[in-house]
Amino acid sequence: VEKTTIAAASLTPLAGAAAGRLLFENSLSILNRTGAWHIAKDLCQEFVPHHAQARYWRLGSRGPEGLARKIAARLMMLEISWLKDSRHFLIGGKTAGGDTKVFLDPLFVLRSELTEKDIVLCHDVGPLSHSFLYDTVTVANYRIAYEKISRERPGIVFVSDWSKDKFVSLYGLNFRFLTTIPLYVRTGLFDGPLEPLSGIDGPFFL
Repeated sequence: VEKTTIAAASLTPLAGAAAGRLLFENSLSILNRTGAWHIAKDLCQEFVPHHAQARYWRLGSRGPEGLARKIAARLMMLEISWLKDSRHFLIGGKTAGGDTKVFLDPLFVLRSELTEKDIVLCHDVGPLSHSFLYDTVTVANYRIAYEKISRERPGIVFVSDWSKDKFVSLYGLNFRFLTTIPLYVRTGLFDGPLEPLSGIDGPFFL
């Protein structure tokens, strides 16, 4: 199986899908420290600042860390829950009109301008397809976010065909593009020593 790296993924036809300068909407990294955060971190390391800019909620181009990050995450989620997709106090307003915004999670389209030329990274549609696994506020916020995406019809990148198929079953095919870029081998994942497991011969499933 051919391994995909972040550098290889950047050489896809998506390079021609951007209009103007890329702006990574990386509010995700204020809140999330799971696999989605690793994708966001690798993308920003690869492209920012020479080929793109990054935006962290209302905090500009540098994300907070430590206690400041936790406080910002709480305030950010309060804003999303209170204002949802209201046109009032949108982040960036018209100032980023010439940029192609790349939203690193669908939730954060709620507090930003979203246009057809933008790109949304969709990790999965779990809050809609498996809503019983999430709290009611999360489900409601993601539902409104996906409704906004379905209205504006941006390009969407999925990390698996399963997520893409589930999204299409809910919202159809009428988007600028729908593309799957499978998860890649994360930077540094195999930098440490590799040791065989005793008693295991040949391929195995972990």
